[in-house]
Amino acid sequence: MRRETLALVWLWVAACACGAVVMAVEFLGARMLSVGYGGSQTVWAAMISVTLLSLTAGYFIGGFLADRYPRPGLLYAAILAGGALLTACPHARFILKACYNSLGIEGGALASSMVVFFLPLGLLGMTSPFVIKIITERGRKVGMTAGGVYAISTVGSVAGTLLTAFYLIPQCGAPAGFRITAAAAAAVAAIGLITTLGWRGAAALLVPVILSAVPSPTPRVGNTYAAPGGDVVVKHVRDSHYGHITVLDKGDYRLLVVNGIVQTGIAQNLARIGKAQHLLDNYFQELLPYTVDDPESKSALLIGLAGGLTARLLDRYGMRVDSVDLDPEIIEVAREWFGFKGSAAVADGRRFLEDCKTRYDFCIIDTYSGDGFPFYMASVEACRAAKGVLNPGGVLAIDFIGSPAGRPFAC
Repeated sequence: MRRETLALVWLWVAACACGAVVMAVEFLGARMLSVGYGGSQTVWAAMISVTLLSLTAGYFIGGFLADRYPRPGLLYAAILAGGALLTACPHARFILKACYNSLGIEGGALASSMVVFFLPLGLLGMTSPFVIKIITERGRKVGMTAGGVYAISTVGSVAGTLLTAFYLIPQCGAPAGFRITAAAAAAVAAIGLITTLGWRGAAALLVPVILSAVPSPTPRVGNTYAAPGGDVVVKHVRDSHYGHITVLDKGDYRLLVVNGIVQTGIAQNLARIGKAQHLLDNYFQELLPYTVDDPESKSALLIGLAGGLTARLLDRYGMRVDSVDLDPEIIEVAREWFGFKGSAAVADGRRFLEDCKTRYDFCIIDTYSGDGFPFYMASVEACRAAKGVLNPGGVLAIDFIGSPAGRPFAC
């Protein structure tokens, strides 16, 4: 294949690859922000808005530069720079705290994503107008070229979305995901420079190699960190499809942290604590067995397992407990690190309620996603489904922080 033909083909490859990288960064960025701001709609609104604004700036500046300097080498240099900046993103978590302290949750999430991701995403956004300009200058039709470039870029975006959500984050984690994505973008740019400059551009191949070797700023198991109220020790870290999971020891308690939000805190000597003693900690779900005369003859369905504290407490009273959690990784962590030994199913809580044929004396809904309660679990339909799994006289308990209000809620 002649160099000119290879250079033309690689422009299409670059358009596809940059579409994939942009979507990967959007997902990785949301996961990174969730550690500081929780896994709420605020994070996604901030990340999506900044991505669109970055691409808008990239399209405009890329078009401006392409009209004046329609050189593939300039495009690949921009992609190379964008890849290098992506490598630095997970090392910029200190910005999240600074923005939160100054602007709160909504403003902080938006400002954090703007500071960290605007420039690398803007550089990647220059790709489409550059590719369109360079290809049309070689005699291709403008309409077909523009449509083809945006089409193949969108195909890349689909691939980047699926690969990041289903493989990169669960298997590698967000910090390593940034490094892999950055190295991939740099590799595309380096090969592009070779197709344009020949072997004079071969030195650019060192960039993806260097980026792939940059260490990730992940908390290491066994490390101790200072925290309000006492030091914490990192016992376990993993990523799942639904969040960044960390197990910490703090004093006498073991904590389950998902996306920076504590989901469970269990006393490590729980087995030696008497029932009345534990009630002093105001864990009100342990009061449920006291609403019936014979708890040992009763059963409970727990929607939302987390570390399994509620299931373990109810088991102390002889109740049969079936648990449900959306994340299989959470169930594994509960078994491995929090002493949970009960029955657990992997399912969406709402769907499980609607399909369940078994009847229970208690239905407990404790389904926080980060710091947010999924509204569809407190809707009229969800309450109707919960009623359908209860025996006559059964009790529905919903763990909710605050007062639910608004049309989506049943209360």
